[in-house]
Amino acid sequence: MSRIATRLAPLLYLVIVLSISSASILVLLSGASAVACAFWRTLVAGVLMTAVCASSSGFAGITHKYKYLIYSTVAGVMLSAHFIMWMKSLFLVPVAVSTTTVITYPLFNALADAVLLREPPTKMQVVGMLLAFTGVVLFLHPGISTGYDVVGVVLALASAIAAATYFNLGRVVRKKVGLGEYTSVTYLVSAAVTAIYAAVNSENIVTYPPRTYAYFILLAVIPMIGGHTLMNYLLRYFKTHIITSLSFIEPLGASVLAYLFLGQHITAYIAISMSLVLVGVFITVLGGLKVA
Repeated sequence: MSRIATRLAPLLYLVIVLSISSASILVLLSGASAVACAFWRTLVAGVLMTAVCASSSGFAGITHKYKYLIYSTVAGVMLSAHFIMWMKSLFLVPVAVSTTTVITYPLFNALADAVLLREPPTKMQVVGMLLAFTGVVLFLHPGISTGYDVVGVVLALASAIAAATYFNLGRVVRKKVGLGEYTSVTYLVSAAVTAIYAAVNSENIVTYPPRTYAYFILLAVIPMIGGHTLMNYLLRYFKTHIITSLSFIEPLGASVLAYLFLGQHITAYIAISMSLVLVGVFITVLGGLKVA
């Protein structure tokens, strides 16, 4: 493990949490569609990482290892699916509900380890999963979902599965491939897939005012470079569930920002459901650390 990565980890954790917490607010303030935000976020970040990679190490590593090029491409497809579904959910349910549901991907990481790596979950992880999924189910209950479209919860949950796949593939690739090479391919593939989706569905991703493009740049620089790229950097040195657990605080930060900038209030019922999900994810991650 890199000594630099170990020493900088606490600082990087803080930057990541602050960065990803801003994503949902930037999307809603942009005035653009979910697909447009997903496209420009990954395109701008992909171009930036390509420029950095081209001026330093180049792309020899990933182009000579076709297996990792394929993995990176699939990761890009999953990233596109994750962003499109999650960002669409932001327009259907409160930020607190969307972000709490989407951060369940450590649960799916643990399930993937059980199926693919034959590492069965511990009793502690099982308890955590049951609590978290109970909280998600409560988000669908009529007593809680009054005032929003439950389709948003389903989209956020599906996006969590896509995110889990994206991070699992990133963990595999980053063990052998440099950060710039992996993120350049993954982000640009994601942008390309999103553009195809937009074309097929006649979604506008281009004709927006300068103010909206400013938000696109902020999305690329803050939550994408400051969030996802730093998480991809750390994937080389830490286990997937440790890195994805950083998203645990995102719903809290995003909910505060949603209240300050969007006037979104959290009801007592939503707060209870959020608590179940967050505690469940925390227990699941903690149970994984004990056997890591």
